[in-house]
Amino acid sequence: MVHLPSMALIALIPLLIWRIYSRIKRHLGPQKSILWRHILVVVLYPLVLISLSIHALQYTTSLIGLLSGITLGIALAVYSLRVTRFESVDQNFFYTPSAHIGIALSLILTGRLLYRLYEVCGGGITPEELEGLSESSATLLILGTFFGYYLSYTIGILRLRSRFLMPNHKNE
Repeated sequence: MVHLPSMALIALIPLLIWRIYSRIKRHLGPQKSILWRHILVVVLYPLVLISLSIHALQYTTSLIGLLSGITLGIALAVYSLRVTRFESVDQNFFYTPSAHIGIALSLILTGRLLYRLYEVCGGGITPEELEGLSESSATLLILGTFFGYYLSYTIGILRLRSRFLMPNHKNE
């Protein structure tokens, strides 16, 4: 007999696959730079990282995992910005990111979240063990990498965007 929370998890799988597919599709080909989206990332992602950091301060290994993830995310963003193609067309800024990094990070994060969801819904975790889920250095490593990457990458896009859209810039 299938446990009820396990059935709910199974029902979510098609939705998650669709969201992953949509995200991957969005990473392929040129993307128009939309200023309000970039600003939203630059405002919200530091808040998420600060929140995670405050919680991780209680646990040394969690804090090390989070800080390692943020460092890895920044390094990946620097590399990704180097291989991203940029162009300015009619006062619009477009960029074509290296899809591999964004897709890989999204899949790793989704996989970790599914694993954690399975632990909660199908793994028979007790309430005491549930509180310990946020102490996982592996989860914080992945979250730090994800948020560190997208925050750093977005800041890089904004810097390049302003340079490309300056009136005196000549695209050669």
